[in-house]
Amino acid sequence: MIKVALIGFGGIAQSAHLPAYRVLQEKGKVQLVAACDIDRKRFSNKMEINIGSAEDDNPMEFNKYTDWKEMLAEEEADMVDVCLPTFLHAKTTIELLKRGYNVLCEKPMALNYEQSTLYPRFNNSMV
Repeated sequence: MIKVALIGFGGIAQSAHLPAYRVLQEKGKVQLVAACDIDRKRFSNKMEINIGSAEDDNPMEFNKYTDWKEMLAEEEADMVDVCLPTFLHAKTTIELLKRGYNVLCEKPMALNYEQSTLYPRFNNSMV
């Protein structure tokens, strides 16, 4: 089972990524172990619509953080899903790759061609 940590808990994470992780988790493919957002309010009642409420037979449970570096220091994750604002995609993804994580980055991975060339080579393959 792939352990996933999610960075950024805004609209796309709530409306697309979490429902997908819920299905994959129910099938035993992934486990969402933690999520992070600088705005702790994003983990409030609105999220119960997408990740399960107290009445659900199988609500999703995961640890919540406001600092992604702290989250990754405390959690075991095989993959990190980057759902941050676009201007943070390249910088965050590159740092995660350098730390050895498998990364799923919300599109676009870079704002322009120059920024896309910043992605280094890993294990003799281009990112």
